[in-house]
Amino acid sequence: PPRSTLFPYTTLFRSICSVVVLGLGQIGLPLAALAAFTCLVYGVDIDTDKLKRLANKDYVGLEPALSSLLLSPKVQENLLFDNKISVFADYFIVCVPTPLTSQNKVNLEYIFAACKMI
Repeated sequence: PPRSTLFPYTTLFRSICSVVVLGLGQIGLPLAALAAFTCLVYGVDIDTDKLKRLANKDYVGLEPALSSLLLSPKVQENLLFDNKISVFADYFIVCVPTPLTSQNKVNLEYIFAACKMI
């Protein structure tokens, strides 16, 4: 039988107890939602307005598939949001932007800030 397109991700997180995802943007939020199917996930972001919308299940503006994923009972049970890391986790995944500087070099400021949070 054909495997689900989510298969590589769900098997990756099958034995993980807890994960912290730093940055809940276009990469971090879907990753956190997928991981929440099989482990406890703490989504961390510095945007307090985004965290309030997510906590209130206000998914307006998100892709429809992501909204339905976030509303699934298993994800609702296993996905928590906060603006700081307040737990020890088995894994930390950093999903923050790395924009280019005016000299076309990668700006690592957000990566360093996220690492300091850990």
